[in-house]
Amino acid sequence: MEDKSIFTRQNVHDKKMRLVIVRLDYICDCTFNKFKSLFEAAFKKTFLEAPKVYENHNIQINLSDKDFVSISRNLNIPIDEIKELQYVRYSGFKNGNCFAFLDISECYMCLTIKCENNYDGLTDYVEPIKGAFTILQNKGINMTLKRLGIRKIRIEDFDLLNGIKEVFEPFVYNIPSFGSLKNVNLKSEYVDVFMDPTNGLRTNVRRILERVVDSDKNQNFSATLDIDAYFHLNERVKINLRNLLDCVNQKEFEIYKECMTYKYLRSIYG
Repeated sequence: MEDKSIFTRQNVHDKKMRLVIVRLDYICDCTFNKFKSLFEAAFKKTFLEAPKVYENHNIQINLSDKDFVSISRNLNIPIDEIKELQYVRYSGFKNGNCFAFLDISECYMCLTIKCENNYDGLTDYVEPIKGAFTILQNKGINMTLKRLGIRKIRIEDFDLLNGIKEVFEPFVYNIPSFGSLKNVNLKSEYVDVFMDPTNGLRTNVRRILERVVDSDKNQNFSATLDIDAYFHLNERVKINLRNLLDCVNQKEFEIYKECMTYKYLRSIYG
């Protein structure tokens, strides 16, 4: 079996990555306006677009938005109160290839990276999050971090099932053959949930393979690999946020690497 240890986060950036979400949930005694002013003073040259303030109840929840149910549960705050909070959106990172935006409120930060065959890694995009926590710590503001998570979603379409075998290890989309049913498989979905007993890191790995029809009415196979890793915490801001983010990111990469064939990883290595 080929050795995949040569592939690292620094030399492998998968262009088929479609969406990356980094979310932190916390309890903080800093007001929204104060937090906003502190952040903008430190990162006024980081974003391409002027910040905009929104009301949570005016947005429609989807994959790229906040999961209000999860935030409510993590912070033990009624979901109606979460939805009433304002948040400020900073859009367009100057140092990144992808379009990204960072939402900040009194109880969460949510970074969303939308990729169009241009994913260039997470490092530059999370710097404002790390910097925001450093600012609050230096100002003596009390903050309890309750959850930290990174979710990465990779999507690729294939003309033939054989193409999937070139990219993914066999176990990822090991579709059973129910010959007695005499049916065409339209969708297969697998979900695994893991926990690392040494540090409490939880990881949800979701794989979906389904038939889709493109704009030319050709029938293809769409393969989704969705890896969501997160810590549930109850710590003050003095924790080493950089180490936690690196730990989650590295765990996700190791799972991703196990799912991909050596041949494919070699083709995007560089």
